[in-house]
Amino acid sequence: MRVEKLYSAAVIRLALAVAFCPLVFLSGCPLSGGGAASPSSSGAAASDSPCHRSLDGDIKTATDRLSRGHAEEALVYIQAIRACPENVASMEFLKLASAVYEELGDLNEAWWALHVAGGLEGGTADEVARLAARRDSFEGSYTRLVAFGPDSTPVNIDYRGAILDDATFELLQKVSSNAGTDLGAGLWGFWLFPGRYEIMGKPHTLLAGQTLDLNDRSKL
Repeated sequence: MRVEKLYSAAVIRLALAVAFCPLVFLSGCPLSGGGAASPSSSGAAASDSPCHRSLDGDIKTATDRLSRGHAEEALVYIQAIRACPENVASMEFLKLASAVYEELGDLNEAWWALHVAGGLEGGTADEVARLAARRDSFEGSYTRLVAFGPDSTPVNIDYRGAILDDATFELLQKVSSNAGTDLGAGLWGFWLFPGRYEIMGKPHTLLAGQTLDLNDRSKL
């Protein structure tokens, strides 16, 4: 089936985000950590900045939402936190972001968070070991599709399994629009769920932990 014929769940997620926090795009959402924001003495300019939010409060709230099984609600806080560039240096945020994205099936964003976390310095030996184990688990659970690069022609891909769910559909949309990610080790491409696909006109059964490098013509 052609992925472009299906309706993407991204629209549904956007609608939920707006309904859950209607001011998130205007003022960074006045709710931080589940409480109301106090007026800022610096006026509207400060409230318009995504960095005026409480990082600890938002992490706590997002963690609570995720633990209750409401990953869509947790995502609203993750997006608000991520809007402030300095928050990307928070190991706690990145680990939480990876968990939320993975729960929603956004594997490329989940990997982004893990990849950035792996480049941070100053972590304890235990944190480094836990992160390495988390990366190993992720890499062993999904399939890595190495593509041609961000400026290349999008890869022609279709799903050939029995049922195309929303998460798989969105991942294929990213492949079709060439919206890839840094896979590490100088590689660029996408993460996919294991399954049956048609890639560049040829059938492929992709397994967990497998890497399919489209630059290697012998594997196509």
